[in-house]
This record gives sequence, structure tokens and C-alpha cells, in this order.
Amino acid sequence: MTSSSLRRSTRGKNTRFPRSSKPQITPVKTRTVTLLPETKAMKKLLSKDTKMLTVAQAEKIAAYLRIIALKNGKRKPKSKIGIAKKYRKRNGARDSSSETSSEDSEGTSSKDWSNIIKAQPDVTNKKEDKSVPGETYSIGNLRTKDSIRKDLKVVKWNEEENLIQCEIQARLAIQTDPELRGFYKRKIDPRIHNGEMKTMVRIHQILVEKKGTLDIVFNEALLKFIKNERYLPPKQRLLMIGNKSLDWQTNVKVFSDIPKENPANADIPNTMLYRYTNSLHVDKKKFKNLLDLGKTEVKCECCHSGSVVPCWANEKCPCYKQNVRLRGIQKIMNQMSHSRTNFSTFEPIYLRDNDSYFDTFGFACSESCGCKGRCTNNVTLLLEKDIYQLEVFRKNANMGFGIRTNTAIPRGTPILEFTGELVQGKVPVSDGDYVYSVFQEAENGEDLISATLMKEKKVNKKQVQELKEHLAEGKEWFINPKRIGNLARTCCHSCEPNLSLVRVFQKGFTPAHCRLILVTQEVVFPGVEVRIYTIHKTLLFFIFQLTFDYGAKYIEEHLKNNCLCGRASCKSSPLYKMMDEANEKSLEMYQTLRYHYRYNDYKTKVLDPIEEKVAAGTSST
Repeated sequence: MTSSSLRRSTRGKNTRFPRSSKPQITPVKTRTVTLLPETKAMKKLLSKDTKMLTVAQAEKIAAYLRIIALKNGKRKPKSKIGIAKKYRKRNGARDSSSETSSEDSEGTSSKDWSNIIKAQPDVTNKKEDKSVPGETYSIGNLRTKDSIRKDLKVVKWNEEENLIQCEIQARLAIQTDPELRGFYKRKIDPRIHNGEMKTMVRIHQILVEKKGTLDIVFNEALLKFIKNERYLPPKQRLLMIGNKSLDWQTNVKVFSDIPKENPANADIPNTMLYRYTNSLHVDKKKFKNLLDLGKTEVKCECCHSGSVVPCWANEKCPCYKQNVRLRGIQKIMNQMSHSRTNFSTFEPIYLRDNDSYFDTFGFACSESCGCKGRCTNNVTLLLEKDIYQLEVFRKNANMGFGIRTNTAIPRGTPILEFTGELVQGKVPVSDGDYVYSVFQEAENGEDLISATLMKEKKVNKKQVQELKEHLAEGKEWFINPKRIGNLARTCCHSCEPNLSLVRVFQKGFTPAHCRLILVTQEVVFPGVEVRIYTIHKTLLFFIFQLTFDYGAKYIEEHLKNNCLCGRASCKSSPLYKMMDEANEKSLEMYQTLRYHYRYNDYKTKVLDPIEEKVAAGTSST
């Protein structure tokens, strides 16, 4: 997506590379791939400690793994929309025919992790949650600097033990949750998938607005950027927020790693002073017409005796049918390993690139449905589960706070919702760095959603008409998290983002029923920041610390072209010119090498120690 794609003057125009006025689908070029068997020498090279690899060896690995990914990408998708999958039977047992396994992938297993997790030290000095059991809060209290300062304390930190503990907690969370166990498969493969490789290359090409023609020079400087993607905290950290409370409605902790900072001299920025909410805040008096859907509300009456209702691929489910209709809007990208994005609860949300925001929408069941949203047609369900351990941190005062993950997150995983106040009309200049537009117009000025729904024979015309009124000229809708919001407002910019944003509707198609979901575009490994690429300062768009890219205009106006994201493709990087002109083959090699380094670090620091603990526990019993 180019920097002009989301500017106010041209918002909604799906600009990519120079093309004719009539969209065309370029046929896929066939490749002749000669894949030699994995020799003993290559196996030895792949298993070698990445710290000991020479530049020549790293380039050889990149070339080999690229060919592997291309070959695997020729395989046909295992399932298509409309084909019902086999779910767990009423007694809790799952059909053996629906099991999928891979010796080369890491996922949840049937092992009992409870004994192992008890043996792990509590490196965060965690306290019990003192909130009232069963009580929910829509909007938290407004924090003050004094209330934050009184809880500041320095804690000892063991990064390796922390990552091991968080990995075990993630596995245990899936194993013990009846709505996840047997349904949700967390899978991290040792080699990059073709779809991930192609998607990340496509994002790069869109952001630089061209397809380069030169080869990347694999050298020590490039390897240094790849090796330094994971953030290593100091052995002592300043814990700023450590517990879930009325004014911090999440288990995510907040740390400051600025050198020599302590409870006495800690800087508490105004950006920490906002009211926390886990859902979109809509003024009931001001936007009463949005909330009262009446007979136009979309909800199902599906029911099932098990813990999860099979609404996905159920042709009688009205929510699933809306999901299918919205899927028809999506453009097909032949060069990708997948065609259109599916929005089912337990399957990955594979997006084509960062232009997906314009034509990729989902529709999910809700608490108003007979299934109560506990079904296979609700991608927001995973957001409620405490699977992936995130943390808010800052390493220097200039960059401010960011978000990083302490567990490996598979590609296509919804990890955060972008919440805040729903506002209409012009946004104050002072709030411009925070807000995100809810709706975009199509290139011809007509909204894609209403245009698609009107083509259906069986559709509520009143609902579509109301939607058009909400999107009429002069009615711009935004989500503003400056005063009321959640963790997503903390996501940083990156020139190599790892998150994308999609819109998911529930109950109806008004701005009040649109949820903005952040989805991983690649596997995000432990210790890495999640970030997003945003094209304009008023529009947020992507998240690996977790990370966004705020776009060329943001970098020019706010950072004076001195971006601090630290990625090889950044304009502030000494490698920028080379990455800017890189051809597709070189970019694919770059992505495969990044993955290889990150996975091997994950295996060495997390997976192998856990297996050793499992073996030790088994031998002692």
C-alpha cells in the first residue's frame, strides 16, 4: 500500500503499482524447480548454531529454504469454504480423521504441563487478581501519575526463564480450556511457509511502491539486523503496572527498561493516562440510532450440546451466510498461495497484504446469537482467551512504549482489538496521531459492503439503506483511543510490520458494530516487538515488538525522516538503498533467512529446555 492510499484526500483508493484503469489479474509465471534431496551437509548446516554461521553459509541456507518454500507452495489448500470440518463429538472425543500432526512443527500436545509450570519461578513477582470474581467493567477508571507511581518497583528479570514459563502457560491455557482443547491448533513450523514468504515480500514491494531489480548483498551488516530482531531486557526492570485492576483491565504488565531509571526518578508520560476498555465505546445518547438495530439485527439460533457450536459452514446460520457474502468482495491474488481470506474461529486469518483493509471483511456470531458467540464462526473468540503473553515496555525515552510478545504467535492469529471512542466528523488535530478510520469508500465512491449486499436476492433492504446513510458524504467515522482505549494504542511503527488490520462486523453493519482486529502477518517469535505500518498519521494499519508502519508522511512530519524502528528496510538504515532496490528472489531469500534465525533462537532458548524438563520429569516418576 502506498503512502497516498490512506491520505484523507484519497482515502479508499486501492493504489498499488502503476496499472491501467481497469484492474487486471496477472497470470502466475510457472517456475521449474529442481529440488535436490536434503544432503547430510545441508542437514548439518541447518542444525548449526546461527551465531556460528558465516555469511556464505547463511546465503546458502536462504537459497535452499526458499526453494523448499516454493515447492511447498504448489500444494493445493486442504480445505475450502463451505466444507464442514469434523468437530468434537458430544462426549468430548474428537474424530481421529480430523487430527492433523507434523513431526516438524511445534504445537500444543496432550502432555500434562501443570507439574512443569509449578516448578517455574515467578520472575514477574505476580500478585493475585483482587478484582471481584465474575464482575465485568466496560470502561476503567482514569489513572493518575500518583496512582501509578506508588506501585512502581524494581524487579529481577531472567529472560530465558520468563520465555520458558510463558510458553508452558500458553500450552496449558489451550489444554485446559474446553472451548480450545481439540479445536484450536497452535502450530509453529521450523521452516517458513510459502504464503508467509510471499506475503511479506508483497508488503515490502507495496511499501516501497515498486518491484526492485537488484540482488541483495548478504553481508555481516545484513546478518546483524536479522540477529538483533529479538529484544533482550536488562536483568533489572522497573515494573510500572503489574496487576489487573479497575483501571487496567488486562493481565499485560508494563515495564520501563530505561537505564538508571528507578521509582524515585521514573518519568510517567501522559500517554499512560487514559481509561482502559476492552470494547468499542459508543455514546448511547448521541448514537442511539446506531445501537438500536431492531429487526435488522443479524443473529443465529444455532445450538449444540458441545462446548463449541458448529456455525461455520452451516448454511442455515445467517451470520455464516453474511460471512460468505462479504468474502465475495475480496480480490483474488493469483501469486499468493491462498485466494480469499476465511474468517472462522480456529483457522488462521491469512491476509494477502496490507491492502486487504479495503476489501477484506468478516462477519462473526455474537452474544445475541443462540450460540452466544461460542462457535466456529466468531474470529473474536480468541481475543477473549489469555493464550499469548504480551507485555508493554520501553527501552528508551525517545521511542516511548511498545508491545512485545513472550510466546510464539502463529501467522494469521488475531491478537488485539483496536478499541476507543466512536466519533463522527472531523477529528481534532491533537488527536490525529491516535485515531483510525472505521469505513473506507470504494474507488467509485460506493461502499463495497452495501454494494455487495444489495446484489443479494434475500437481503434486508432497510439495513443496507441505513448503512448507506451512515456512510454518506460528510459522515466520517473514526475510533479514537486517546482518552478511552486499550493496548493497541501502544503499538509502534515499523518499516517491516508484522501485523495487519481487518474489520469484523457483529449483529449489523453500522459503525457501532464494526470491530478493528489486529492479525499477525507472519510468525511472531518470543521477545520480538509487534508493530504495524500506518500510511497516514490519522490511520493506524500494521504490528513484531508488535509493530505498525505509520507511513512516509508520518516519518517525514513527526520523525523528521529519522525513524527508530531498527529494521533493514527503514530509511534510517544504512542498508535502505539496497533493500529498496531488491528484487523478488532476493527478498524471498531474506525472509527465509530471517525465519531460520528466529526459529532456531526459539528452539534453543525455549523448546529444547522445555523438552529437557519434560524428560527429567518423566524419568523421576
